[in-house]
Amino acid sequence: GDHPDLTGQVVGGADMSGIGSADGQKLLTPEKDHGTKVASLAAGHGDGSRGVKGTAPDAKLLSISVSFDRGDSTTDQQIADGVNWAVDHDADIIVMSFVMNRPWWTPEWDEAFLKAEEAGVLIVAAAGNRGSGTDSIGAPATIPGVLAVGGVSRTGTVSSFASTPGSTIGVVAPSERLPGSTPGGGREFWNGTSGAAPIVAGIAALV
Repeated sequence: GDHPDLTGQVVGGADMSGIGSADGQKLLTPEKDHGTKVASLAAGHGDGSRGVKGTAPDAKLLSISVSFDRGDSTTDQQIADGVNWAVDHDADIIVMSFVMNRPWWTPEWDEAFLKAEEAGVLIVAAAGNRGSGTDSIGAPATIPGVLAVGGVSRTGTVSSFASTPGSTIGVVAPSERLPGSTPGGGREFWNGTSGAAPIVAGIAALV
């Protein structure tokens, strides 16, 4: 939240992992710049004449941290807890820039995602990337009611490495050579539906 592109944008947060910070902004492994890049594409306001401006630069953000280190059922519970926390703290849209390499989900997700739907909260989820080993779309992008986002290249064709196919994809957005803000005030280009999802979430915020 202290990045020049994001100052004033993060208005709350929480940690579901037990190893993060209370405000949800501690950089957890394995990709310690992932959340910052996602946030910038949704709600970055840039830094004067430079920087990353997201699709909804006036939107405000909640930062919720979860850990994928163990890859076991605790991660599923963390994600459910995060959805419940976001709904309870008046989120309008939840961005999920991750994919589990499986199409199914757990009972606690059913309860949390239904709670979000009943509260009118839109969940936007990345479809996953073939270049990262995801050959077919996985949860949460397979869950009914979730807006699953695939990725396209700069020419508008389906990305061969920064997207994955699946019948539940509802919309596509750019997923190659995306600008992103990185911790410490940096910026870099990156690829993936993890970037396409916040672009779509920002458009939903404008709506």
